Amino acid sequence: MPYMLEKIGIAIAGLFLLLYAGCAGAPPPEEGLLPLPANIEELPWRRIAPGVDYKTHAGNREVPQLHFLRVDLENENVKVSPYPPQESEADPLHIAKAAKASVVISATPFRYVFNLLQGFRMKPVGVYKADGVLYSQQEKEWGVLWKDPDGELHISDGLTREPLKRAQWAAGGFEPILLRGQNIGVHGERTARTAVGLDAAARYFYIVVVEGKGFLHRGLTSKETARIFTRLGASSAMNFDGGSSAFLVIPTGDGELSYAYQGGHRSMACFLLVQQVERAD
Repeated sequence: MPYMLEKIGIAIAGLFLLLYAGCAGAPPPEEGLLPLPANIEELPWRRIAPGVDYKTHAGNREVPQLHFLRVDLENENVKVSPYPPQESEADPLHIAKAAKASVVISATPFRYVFNLLQGFRMKPVGVYKADGVLYSQQEKEWGVLWKDPDGELHISDGLTREPLKRAQWAAGGFEPILLRGQNIGVHGERTARTAVGLDAAARYFYIVVVEGKGFLHRGLTSKETARIFTRLGASSAMNFDGGSSAFLVIPTGDGELSYAYQGGHRSMACFLLVQQVERAD
């Protein structure tokens, strides 16, 4: 009997040691990054509109489907800009067709505001300036995509009053995830993402939409998303409204606009458009 008790005691001690080792050996969150697909760079770009290229990765057991867009900002026939915010519910596909846009994504987050005369209305949360009109002020420590008076795009950690006053347009999002080539994204919640980036020369504007479906493919963290932008060649990037607000509208093979991804089937307030510019000869 004592021998059996001794054996049982040794087994229990071993089990505790195994559990302790397992806990001690669990990687901290910073080391728990999902392995990104190895062939992101090698995937061929497909031209979907003048100056606009698209490609997608179908995902795997760990990473959800990923959508990538590259806009050549040196192409004079294409422009990137925010659409005036919508106070009542607006369908992204309707906005895309009304604005004759080739790409539409969600932009600045929004909230519902109630008043007795109009009921519930949607308002941007964070700086939002479109067509020269400032609709919403800067949210502290939030990132901003903006266009300076010379027509160059920037991603910055906030925007002070004077640059905002001179900016042609500005669209705030959440905190930047990549600045000057440094990954500063938070490795926290995995969710669907809408994110944008720029290369160091501000020639190429990148859009990454990360799908989020179900428990196994919830999406990516900000840090994981920033790694995608680095792989694409960007030096700065930031998150726009994601989660159930994430979506992507692009032309299909027959040229008709449709959803490449639609997350929560929500109507949105703030949109970022890629449009074709008709120039008079």
